Amino acid sequence: MLSSSLPDVEIRLAQMSDLPDLLRLENACFSGDRISRRSFRRFLESAGASCLVAEANGQMLGYALLLFRSGTALARLYSFAVDPAARGSGLSRRLLAAAEAEGKNLRGDYYFPDPERYVDSALHDKMYVRLGEHETIEDAIAVIG
Repeated sequence: MLSSSLPDVEIRLAQMSDLPDLLRLENACFSGDRISRRSFRRFLESAGASCLVAEANGQMLGYALLLFRSGTALARLYSFAVDPAARGSGLSRRLLAAAEAEGKNLRGDYYFPDPERYVDSALHDKMYVRLGEHETIEDAIAVIG
């Protein structure tokens, strides 16, 4: 497990060179319904998607993939993954706050998770329940870390 706090985490837009690390995280975090290499490549090239990655010490620790529907102000959190070794460190909170800011910056006031993507993970189920109870993502995941 990583230290309980990750002060040196950088959150940035994903690049095509991040594809191997995105696939590694996808395989580490999901046992089914994984995003394929081809789909990640399409998302990274698409104007209708934005993928943020979190890195510390040169290692990718998480990603948040947002999709945008043409002609609307909606930003949808399509996929979210945090390396199991980084859970409980506060990374989820920081990455989701950055994803929320990215969604609002690019599309407006609407932002919501896609619960169907998270059926495989108890952590994401817990996060989604909390999101339904709170106004912002930061409030919703405060107890998740």
